[in-house]
Amino acid sequence: MSLTQTEFPNARAMPGRSRIRFGETANIIWARRLLVLAALIIWEIWARWGGNPDLIAPPSAIVQALFTDILPDPEIRSAILLALVEVVCAYLLAIGIGLAIGLGVGATNFSRRSLLPIVLIFYAIPQVVLLPLFTLGFGIGPAAKIAFGFSHGVFPIIVNVVAGMRNV
Repeated sequence: MSLTQTEFPNARAMPGRSRIRFGETANIIWARRLLVLAALIIWEIWARWGGNPDLIAPPSAIVQALFTDILPDPEIRSAILLALVEVVCAYLLAIGIGLAIGLGVGATNFSRRSLLPIVLIFYAIPQVVLLPLFTLGFGIGPAAKIAFGFSHGVFPIIVNVVAGMRNV
């Protein structure tokens, strides 16, 4: 009897638990790649011969414009870099603060039962409603974008950390 069978004797009988062999995984990956490639080919053919060029551009023209018109512009490159920095800052803040709050909320049964409903109430607020508040509080600039991104990421992290601590 294997270690898995001794720890979980009903592991084979659990519904929804199927093992995917390596060859099946490779086939799934190649099927996905071929599907994306087929979609790009159909898009290219439709845009060149059947579509309105003012409405939609073929993928080859988009790639060409990306490297000839868009990326050589230093203002666009700096805007892309600033957006990347804002996303990374919001992500790191959400992970750090979400992990700390999640550990605090999930530490004991009492704290989980008393604080998790409050977290879930804040999580249920639509984020788009908070955007004007972030703009008023932080102004128009990177701070408002980082705070808005943080608010999108912190609640799922808190809920998942609390759930993980409960399962442990």
